[in-house]
Amino acid sequence: MDDLHKGIDFRIADKTFSQERQAVASIDPSICINCGKCRRICPTEAIDEFQRVICRLCPDCAEGPEMFPVQSEQYAHEHACSIACPLGTVPEGYVNLIAQEKFIEAYELISELNPLPAVCGRICHHPCEDECKRGTLIDKTVNIRGLKRFVTDNVKPIIAPFKQKLDKKIAIIGAGPAGIMAAFDLLKKGYKVTVFEAGPKSGGMMRLCIPDFRLDKEILQSEIKTLEDAGMDIRYNAKIGSKPSINDLFKDKYSAVLIAVGASKGMALPIEGAEAEKVYNAVSLMSRINAKIPVEIGRKAVVIGGGSVALDTARTLLRAGTEEATCVCIEDSNSIPAWDWEIEEAKKEGVEFVTSSCPTSILTEWVTVKGVEFKKVKEINCDEYGRLKPIVEDGTGFTIKADTVVFATGQKPDLTLLAKGADLNLNAAGMLDYDKETLMTEREGLFIAGDVTTAKGSVIDSLASGRKAALMIDNMLMGRELKDRTEHTLKTADAKEKIFPARLEKLSPQIMPEIKDRNGFDEIEIGFSEKQAVLEAKRCLKCGYENVDSSKCIGCGVCLTICPVDAIMLNKVQEGGC
Repeated sequence: MDDLHKGIDFRIADKTFSQERQAVASIDPSICINCGKCRRICPTEAIDEFQRVICRLCPDCAEGPEMFPVQSEQYAHEHACSIACPLGTVPEGYVNLIAQEKFIEAYELISELNPLPAVCGRICHHPCEDECKRGTLIDKTVNIRGLKRFVTDNVKPIIAPFKQKLDKKIAIIGAGPAGIMAAFDLLKKGYKVTVFEAGPKSGGMMRLCIPDFRLDKEILQSEIKTLEDAGMDIRYNAKIGSKPSINDLFKDKYSAVLIAVGASKGMALPIEGAEAEKVYNAVSLMSRINAKIPVEIGRKAVVIGGGSVALDTARTLLRAGTEEATCVCIEDSNSIPAWDWEIEEAKKEGVEFVTSSCPTSILTEWVTVKGVEFKKVKEINCDEYGRLKPIVEDGTGFTIKADTVVFATGQKPDLTLLAKGADLNLNAAGMLDYDKETLMTEREGLFIAGDVTTAKGSVIDSLASGRKAALMIDNMLMGRELKDRTEHTLKTADAKEKIFPARLEKLSPQIMPEIKDRNGFDEIEIGFSEKQAVLEAKRCLKCGYENVDSSKCIGCGVCLTICPVDAIMLNKVQEGGC
């Protein structure tokens, strides 16, 4: 460290400071669990995540593809669970704490960035697992979502009370995932936040459309109650539209307003027969079934669509009494929009799939459905708003017999009254125009998030959108341009930090326990036992670790105070070096 000097200039946000440096931090990579806390909190961005290189030269030491060293080094900083999570959570941190049987500390890491950890432990589509190097290069991915569920099922929720520190107040319209996340982040920053929910309960589309066999709604409501007990103000049956309007909220001294109402309107295709009996849209059908309201369905159901909602609907119909359920989508068999594991689960339960097919009409006898006519799709185009426009082939028509039809072809938000009450117009797609970088609409101080921007239907993506909106609102109100510190790039470790698969302990993946009878609405996954969770967590390769750039470190020591495993120390800077 002879090149270090006491004086240092550094920047925080857009300001430059000078300081006499007394010490420099260092991190022991053998102890670091790569949770990312120090990197996110460092005021001078002096900490980076490094990824160890996994040697894959020998073809027989692992199941994954072999690579030359230069390929392995390139792969190391392009793939990691830590950059895949839309919320910025670094799974390696809590996975390693689980391996050490530190479950409370693991919960603290999980819940630091996620207000709904138990929900995500059940329904997140786990993009982190897709980037797990153990799964892509060695054998089978670590069951990160299952480990998150284990912790949230076995540790009592821990959340510090929100304390108002700022005199500005913010209104959030909608208590779905995007609204809850934005409120969570803004409350932690010290704002006064009020969430207006039109319905009698929170959760949005999570509560309305996700079936009970995937998400027990008591878990959802319990997590929201924890947030309310900590000080999140959610006002139920409070519909914002004409009275009160968004204009009224601004008149009531709200400094910013966020629209996060979700995509609550199901969409049906304008084809002949769509008004017949037992023809539903997926949102209304799933909402009624989840609310235990009787729904009349027949023996043979056709679900039009191939996304997550479509598959959830088909699986729900089989549980509700339908004998046959077929999902028909315009995409080919390699491009079904649902996740691969969702397709596998649906097929396991008896859902049939027909691909590259577009419905042209619903066959009826009076008002009774008899079947659906389709034509094969030869190509799919998109309009300027991203809406799919399939082109069908003449002479390829066929019929699927059915007495129940469900449109699961997308959802959209109901924005008419909200736009009118903000003096804004909707575009041709029925959506609000907004700045893609700031999420702010044409109305100063009015932001949108979640499915109001793009109706992806993913809970984790909606949560991430809410996080971005909170940051942009904070930047606007504080007149600054802070960036999202959870977003980061990876650096490749040096040769001494290389991992050799042949020397790794051979640990078989743990099988998630499931209920035996899938005919009902009980949650399918039971959850890991403590022994299973610890064994699964020990499969983590520990690819990543945090490292201090000494030329940027000011020796403030804030990283030491938050490291959960005491992997950081301060080295005193001496005259002429340290």
